[in-house]
Amino acid sequence: MTPGLRLTPAGRALLGLGVAGLLAGVVAGRPDWVAVGALALGLLGAARGLLDQRLRTAGGVAFELALPGGHVATRGAELPLVLRARRPAAGRALPCRISLRIQGDPAGADPIAIRVPGAADGQLAFRLRFPRVGHWHVHGVQLDLTDPLGLFEAWGYAALERRLAIHPRPVAHGGPRGRPRGAHVAPLGRHAAQREGDGVELRELRDYVPGDPLRAIAWRATARRRTPVVSAREQETRRRVQLLLDMGPSMRAGAPGQAPLDQAIDACAAAVEAMGRDPVGLTTFDHRIHGHLDPGGGAAHRQRLRAQLVELTRVIDADLTAIARGELALRVGRFLEAQDGLPLDRAEVHARNARRALVDPLGEQYDPGALYAAVTRYLAAERERGHAALFARARPAEDLLEARLRLFCALRGLPLPYRLTGALDAREQGLRAALVRNLRTGGPDDLWIWTDPRDLDPDGPALEALGLASKRKRRVVLHGPLPPPAVAARLRRYRVEVRPLALTPRAP
Repeated sequence: MTPGLRLTPAGRALLGLGVAGLLAGVVAGRPDWVAVGALALGLLGAARGLLDQRLRTAGGVAFELALPGGHVATRGAELPLVLRARRPAAGRALPCRISLRIQGDPAGADPIAIRVPGAADGQLAFRLRFPRVGHWHVHGVQLDLTDPLGLFEAWGYAALERRLAIHPRPVAHGGPRGRPRGAHVAPLGRHAAQREGDGVELRELRDYVPGDPLRAIAWRATARRRTPVVSAREQETRRRVQLLLDMGPSMRAGAPGQAPLDQAIDACAAAVEAMGRDPVGLTTFDHRIHGHLDPGGGAAHRQRLRAQLVELTRVIDADLTAIARGELALRVGRFLEAQDGLPLDRAEVHARNARRALVDPLGEQYDPGALYAAVTRYLAAERERGHAALFARARPAEDLLEARLRLFCALRGLPLPYRLTGALDAREQGLRAALVRNLRTGGPDDLWIWTDPRDLDPDGPALEALGLASKRKRRVVLHGPLPPPAVAARLRRYRVEVRPLALTPRAP
């Protein structure tokens, strides 16, 4: 357990009183003032001794984490977690406050004041709720202690790493052919597209055109008309749907769980589930395409779609996050020291790079060689288990060390801040790239888009791409806030259906 110690405000006031009493008493020749100062410092020493005793007791407590309901939960639902405390020998009960450190934060759950039993075992039940989907990590347990006089406060940290998977929450829907109530998406399920082909329903009789197959010739009609006639029949095919999801800064704005991106992820997950085995794909974009899956069916394909939705909360690409290389190294170094107990802070490194530290203090905080070696060892072990394959197509950074630091943050649950600003036409370029990617020959029939159309240019590249989709007979449904009049008029001209982004979640 890693301990820490500091004075409380009352302790700092008492320390100031003691020092001032001693100095003033010596200067003024007042023995009573000296006695008051000595008494204050004596109280501080006694309180420190009692707290050291509690710290030694806390150091002998072993903790274990258990997940009775498993490590998978839905967004907003309760996930039970049991913390067991075990002491090797009998002794006095230990009063303390216990909190879980989740995703690198020291107070991932509300601290709970308990008394660790003097002997045997004790356990504490936490009920966690996660507002967003993604891969969350419980990193450990933090104990906060104080002395009986309240002059010092100390804390201890025990590393207990657990990985949790939070999936999109279910949305009520009316069956495989209905639509999710409140999700405002296009009707789900099988959609028959009438195309000319080798079906059984007769569409029309028309004149023969060079290139038509001989088996399509209607011989009786040809004999009656005395000219070659072809029977064109309809072929029923399943309409292929592509989900286009904007993951940019404006979609992430808002309280956790209430951002447009959180609602859009739920809606996309509901659409994937309701489509069943029908072909459905996913394209995620910001100022460029981030991920793409062509329409497909089957359980394996739906699993890949859900995995891409969950991965949107731990983006590591350098052009999509806002963190400097030195700050990134500092965050990883502090985590490795606390979580794995690695001695990365080298005094000789600080002495050797004293002048450089004045220019870039964050980059010189830890020994780069030791940091690189620790991160590389962990990534090698993760690659053997196949976790690093999730990021095979990511573009984290050009520098090798920075790229590995970013990948380490994703796998160990250290979230990187998503960038809040960008080019003014970033959404235009990203939406256009996503549309062009899906308008190629043989592409999907329906395009369901989740984005914010309020800042689109009526004459910009994104609206031009929507016009191209209309010309190519694609059905486009746009989910998001109501656009301004100029954009709305252009969308109506292109027969783009606009639906507000609002969800009615089903009780878990």
